[in-house]
Amino acid sequence: MSGLIVIFVILFLLNIFFIINHDDDVVDAFRDRKPTPQEGIRRVRCVLTAFFASILGGSLLAVFVFRHIIYTFHLIDVGSVTNDTKDAIFLLCIALFMIFMKLFQNLLRTLQGRPARPIIDVRTLRRNIK
Repeated sequence: MSGLIVIFVILFLLNIFFIINHDDDVVDAFRDRKPTPQEGIRRVRCVLTAFFASILGGSLLAVFVFRHIIYTFHLIDVGSVTNDTKDAIFLLCIALFMIFMKLFQNLLRTLQGRPARPIIDVRTLRRNIK
């Protein structure tokens, strides 16, 4: 468990570094053209670190919720918790942590004087779906 926490902290710090380094703005530079290899690498590393940090952070949050909230305060009968319930709570925690990461990204961008990005960037989604 402690190894996963260390990996999460490393990914989270890398994500902060990439946001401060303006790697999250690279996608705006090549909306109407093909990205250069350098731009592609910057975008991929920013997206992958955010993605894996969100999944790992959400999973750790779900473990915390199960161990320290649900089981401690007996919010759900331990015998009635099925795998579907656990999966739903894990997915909910991952989604909540992804939203937290986006809000944190916007906070860092605001502190740097850059405009905030939407939680779900519809323009980028439309471009990627085509």
